Amino acid sequence: MGRLQQFEEEVSRFEARAESADGTVSVLIGGTGDIEVRLRPGALREVTEERLAAKITRAVGDAMWAKRRPGWAPPGSSAP
Repeated sequence: MGRLQQFEEEVSRFEARAESADGTVSVLIGGTGDIEVRLRPGALREVTEERLAAKITRAVGDAMWAKRRPGWAPPGSSAP
């Protein structure tokens, strides 16, 4: 295994995931700090902009916390 491949493999272990309690929002924070936010299809029709923003903010915060505390998952979350 090359050094770059080994580095990428090690960095990927520092990923963290979180999801809103209702599954509307899911977040992945990559090993390099990049953030991916996914919305369940139809989510934009189901909630107000303010509520959706709050769900995204909460999910990102939960993922950031999980990234700092491996093995931690927020209550009611499907995060590992």
